[in-house]
Amino acid sequence: MTQIAKAHIWQRRFLGILGMSLPIMVLFFGQLGSNGSEWYYSISASAYTNAAPWFLTTMGAVGWFLIAYGVSIWGIYSTLDFAINLASGIFALLIAYFPCLTQAVEKAGIIPLPIKICSAIHNISAALFFLLLALNILMLFTKSAGTKTKEKVWRNAIYRICGIGILLFMAVQAYTSFFAKLDGPYTMINEAAMLFFFGVAWLIKGETILKDSLA
Repeated sequence: MTQIAKAHIWQRRFLGILGMSLPIMVLFFGQLGSNGSEWYYSISASAYTNAAPWFLTTMGAVGWFLIAYGVSIWGIYSTLDFAINLASGIFALLIAYFPCLTQAVEKAGIIPLPIKICSAIHNISAALFFLLLALNILMLFTKSAGTKTKEKVWRNAIYRICGIGILLFMAVQAYTSFFAKLDGPYTMINEAAMLFFFGVAWLIKGETILKDSLA
């Protein structure tokens, strides 16, 4: 295995760990402070709590790592691989740097904008981020050259579960937010589920389990 390939393996594992750990750590740090009654309704809401440093650092790291990963595979994998990872990273940074709506703030964002505009950027970026994650997993992680090993068959099955899982919880999020308009931590649950699927897929992509026996 080349040094470049080893770097890709560890990048993938790191992304998986970051994704799966984010909701856990946000809840852990959030409950240590006095953040009101609705701080746990979504991961994004933690940007206004004492868990903000973890949220911003993690989402920033995910964004920059996806961008770096996309650049590092330029010319090695397809242009689509590069474009999806680069765009995913940019949207992750927009999620971090333009926080969601809150009634207590008039302007927010790395470039201060009216909170409603800032929130619109945040929400659109989040939707595109998760959509691209799902497409990446379903369309690109499942690709193979030559005969598929038995491990690759299993990996593809899990990739499809993860990709479909993200799309399913995106649909649930749309329903709970825009149609049912439910009051409660439903966004947190949906985001945590999508990040779990994201993390599992990237950990498997990083050969944490189900590595080809002949590799």
